[in-house]
Amino acid sequence: MFQVMTNLIANAIRFTPCGGTVTLEAAQVGGDLRITVSDTGEGIAEDMREAIFERFRQMGKNDQGGLGLGLYISKCLVKAQGGHIWVEENPMGPGSVFHVTIPAIGDRGLTRPAISAFSPRV
Repeated sequence: MFQVMTNLIANAIRFTPCGGTVTLEAAQVGGDLRITVSDTGEGIAEDMREAIFERFRQMGKNDQGGLGLGLYISKCLVKAQGGHIWVEENPMGPGSVFHVTIPAIGDRGLTRPAISAFSPRV
């Protein structure tokens, strides 16, 4: 999960402009742990939301580096743990919302979301 979170947070920071916001949330939803990383970047076109999880796939010529493997690797790691990863449009405005769910292991006492927000570039 460290690698998955590193990939999602790094991407959110990379694609969020100065003054934007990256938000992390975690909550227990039924028998799953759900982690959400949202940003106020440019967002991801609907027709690219599945494709970005493929190997060597990048959004386009404005992609800011990388090999296009981070989200593919994240998807493989999440699936190996019996989970699911997906992206949606940010309902609060511009940007993207990435969700990861994995089966919760035991009762960790997580009953309400833990929310943290920060500005990626000062």
